[in-house]
Amino acid sequence: MRWKRMSRAGVAATVAGVIAWAGGWPPGAGRQAAPAVALAQTSVRVTLRDGRITPGFMSARLNERVDLTVVNAGQRVHNLVIPDFYIFTPNLNPGEQVSVSFTPDKTGSFPYYSDTGGRPERGMQGTLRVAGGAAHTWRALPLVGQSATMGAKGWQ
Repeated sequence: MRWKRMSRAGVAATVAGVIAWAGGWPPGAGRQAAPAVALAQTSVRVTLRDGRITPGFMSARLNERVDLTVVNAGQRVHNLVIPDFYIFTPNLNPGEQVSVSFTPDKTGSFPYYSDTGGRPERGMQGTLRVAGGAAHTWRALPLVGQSATMGAKGWQ
């Protein structure tokens, strides 16, 4: 019996040591987080063509920087407008490009489009979806001897 108690104690000490060495539980709990801009940054190349914007859908996260490189690959003058975030690029001649950065401060779905001439151009629109909240939620795994199942909401 004494051997089994020592073995369990040894296992418990080893597990505790590994967790402490790794920074605690959940993973990274004892570590200093880097600035949010460095952790989550979205860079997107937006291509304007006559009658089309690529991509037609973009996604971003609340309070995380978005960097756009807007390129006019069409034959006519185009621009990019995201009115909900006060993004209004200058008119771009064919072959020109511009870089734009912003940080979404609200969640939801927001239109973007080219409006050269003062009105949205036919076929040249898209949707920016901004999601909020944490990307991952850490939950502790069950201890040895406890039972748990992995469900849609994590360990239960």
